[in-house]
Amino acid sequence: QTLSFNSNGGSAVSDITQVYGTAVTAPAIPTKAGYSFAGWYNEIGLTTTYTFPHAMGLSTTIYAKWAVNQYTITFNSNGGSPVGNITQDFGSAVTAPATPTKTGYAFAGWSPVVPTTMPLNGAALTAQWTINTFALNSSAGANGSITPSETVDYGTSKAFTITPVTGYHVVDVLVDGASVGAVTSYTFTNVTATHTISATFAPNPQVLGASTFHPVIKTLTLTKGVYSYKLSGKTIKIQPFGSDYKGVVWARSIDFGPNGIIYVFLNSGAYKSGQIKVYDAKGKLLKAYNPFTGFATSGLNATIVSESNDMVYLAVGALKGGTTVKTYQVTAKAFTALNTLTASPKNDNVLVGFQKLYATQYGLVTMRKFYPSTIKVWKLNLKTNKFVEDTKINKKKLKL
Repeated sequence: QTLSFNSNGGSAVSDITQVYGTAVTAPAIPTKAGYSFAGWYNEIGLTTTYTFPHAMGLSTTIYAKWAVNQYTITFNSNGGSPVGNITQDFGSAVTAPATPTKTGYAFAGWSPVVPTTMPLNGAALTAQWTINTFALNSSAGANGSITPSETVDYGTSKAFTITPVTGYHVVDVLVDGASVGAVTSYTFTNVTATHTISATFAPNPQVLGASTFHPVIKTLTLTKGVYSYKLSGKTIKIQPFGSDYKGVVWARSIDFGPNGIIYVFLNSGAYKSGQIKVYDAKGKLLKAYNPFTGFATSGLNATIVSESNDMVYLAVGALKGGTTVKTYQVTAKAFTALNTLTASPKNDNVLVGFQKLYATQYGLVTMRKFYPSTIKVWKLNLKTNKFVEDTKINKKKLKL
């Protein structure tokens, strides 16, 4: 007699043929992808189990029963919001989960893609993300430039440089329509949105606080160390140095027009140490400077000029023990120290003087007293506002 096996989609099982009534041993268990074997049954409807060992009867066919397996799909959100696992029967329809979110990124799908049915052994999926980008739109008005517009990644930083052309300055910079002042650089940090930045420019004024006024410099005469003048019918007296000072006083008035007038005094003789003193129109001391701390006990030597750019410049040398010249830009409100010039190879009296050496500019001549070979000429760079030595100029006819 023969016992046949219908594996119901599982792996094939060979028939068993042996003598009627003899004991039949169970065959190897069949397999079926996605299922677990659940036994043999007498009929196709799988209602009555067929157990082993079993006495061989008349030839017949028995049927395999299967239980579907469950598998799990896991989701790695890769830094995004969490997504729960899906566990269900093999081959059953799978519904994609809700799309995760991640700050600063756009969801770009799962890798591998979410299957339409539960695959054998499940699956492990990882979220893919595309970083968000934002436009930083820049614009500049006439007579200046700004770093070009750029699109940047979320969370990054970007610096913008604002540059006026020569003769102009930054008036204002607007970021997203709001003023951040007359800055020459601005940095967007940790960008999370689109932004705008714009700059406007205007011509530089010829004189601080005035438009076209050319400062007027006059030499002042002191009587016994005192300078006297009338202001609104009232006599004003300025004694820049003590009554014990008997030396020469270098004195100048500088009229800045709309910005007012100031008085500048230097002691050109021995008096403690060389000093510059600045007074306003009412005779009030604004500032006292000691350009050469610790020496220049014999006083100072100075020269002053109103340059072609309508700015006033002062150069000061020490009359004893000095090697350098101090330079300043003078306005109605401030003395701004510029660069220090090396005028002499040895400590000595240093002489200074502005002379009309160029078509539209003055030159600053410096010299160690009694040593013409030490003459140097310095030309003001109007762009950098620094004095630079002119080594090519003919010095033979120069003197101090």
